[in-house]
Amino acid sequence: MKKILFFIVICFIAMGLYAQNEVDALRYSQTMYSGTARFTAMGGAFGALGADISVMATNPAGIALYRSSELAATPSLFYNKSKSTYAGEDAIDSKYKFNFGNVGFVSTYKSDKENNDWKTTSFGISYTRTNSFNNSVLIEGQNDNSSLIDLFVDRANGNRAENLDYFVEGLAFETGLIDYQNGDSSHYRNPFLNYGETQQKQIHTTGSVGEYVFSLGSNYKDMLYLGASLSIHRLNYTENSTYTETAEGYILSDLESFSYMQNISTSGTGYSFKLGAILRPIDWIRVGAAIHTPTFYTLQDNFNSKIEAKYISGNTYSSSSGDADFISDWELTTPIKAIASVGFVVNKMALVGIEYEYMDFSTAKLNDVKSGYSFNNENKSIQRSYKAVSNIRIGAEYAVDNFRIRGGFGYYDSPYKSSQLNKNAYELSFSGGFGIKTDYSFLDFSIVHSTGSTSQYLYTLQNNTGISAAKTTTASNQLLITLGYKF
Repeated sequence: MKKILFFIVICFIAMGLYAQNEVDALRYSQTMYSGTARFTAMGGAFGALGADISVMATNPAGIALYRSSELAATPSLFYNKSKSTYAGEDAIDSKYKFNFGNVGFVSTYKSDKENNDWKTTSFGISYTRTNSFNNSVLIEGQNDNSSLIDLFVDRANGNRAENLDYFVEGLAFETGLIDYQNGDSSHYRNPFLNYGETQQKQIHTTGSVGEYVFSLGSNYKDMLYLGASLSIHRLNYTENSTYTETAEGYILSDLESFSYMQNISTSGTGYSFKLGAILRPIDWIRVGAAIHTPTFYTLQDNFNSKIEAKYISGNTYSSSSGDADFISDWELTTPIKAIASVGFVVNKMALVGIEYEYMDFSTAKLNDVKSGYSFNNENKSIQRSYKAVSNIRIGAEYAVDNFRIRGGFGYYDSPYKSSQLNKNAYELSFSGGFGIKTDYSFLDFSIVHSTGSTSQYLYTLQNNTGISAAKTTTASNQLLITLGYKF
């Protein structure tokens, strides 16, 4: 089974559905750019301002505003705290992670011809973390109306034991969680007739999407700036989850507890192209635009699962998919992205950037050219579930001598249609920072605080009864430090 990660927020879908689906399409299509401390402190609103290494990932024309060469690196410390509410009970979890948000190099060449209209040409190489999957979530509550065992029964009915899915309900059959109904070898029942068990779900996720960008930009008459980029996206995602039901006394007959453990890893590479332009009609205004082609991913999944059941009698049973791990190669095409931006330069002392980003998540597409599987149903589900989003980023900087102070804001729209449970699951980010700049070096600091919430079901049953949604809210903080050198 896979869960939704919405802007670094973990959610949950029906247990046992581990094939590629709309959840994967959303998770790997979303971007939350990290970057230099200056870039993140100003909310990432650099599409029209340029002259920052991070801008290669949003508007490659931005490197055409460089007047000199530059080398910069940005380590970061990430902290995420989640609070889940389920069946009237709260559970809290948290996680720290150290990584590199950005590292890059820009080389700028001035024209050796005095009257050449193309003033400078810049070439840049950078790495930018465009999404982080590092999170830890705990959900816990008492359910008086249903059990995950009911889902195992739903999935098993109509199938003989040898045809059960031995990543899900087959494991439940092997450990005694489900049994034949009245001796019928193709219909099953939950042998534990009472509810009231404590349900707990612990999910740990790691990984990221990192983008390696190769950019070229040129400056025409200090008025028009053009740029293009080739991006190589490297994706790694790992999820380890443990779902546990525990009963006191004889609530579940002689069953004391059981745990359903799932481990999934996804890795692969994607490619995309970006084109951008910045127009400076007058000295204090800059207008930018960029278009990002879809990212064309080739990915591989590896999945295994296990159930352990403990009985009051003292017996313990365990069944695992073991060496028969589910391995699958598949493809994902993410949506096209368009970015429009405007920047203001006030008396060479202050900068203001405003950026609008548009992408339609319903256009994401799954494919598998090797097996010939069409993903028709999954792609229809993408179209039914998701919509176009409008994201806004705003940032400002004020300079006093060699000191800079900065602030930013970001609004990230919910990608879900109005008919979906998470239609209002938007995210907000607030950022700030400061920096010290000399003729040949700079040192910047920033902190980004992001908040968001979403709801989802731990599992769904055919009759859709006895289930309440779990709501998860997250608050994440990221501290970034950039050290740069100009030459």
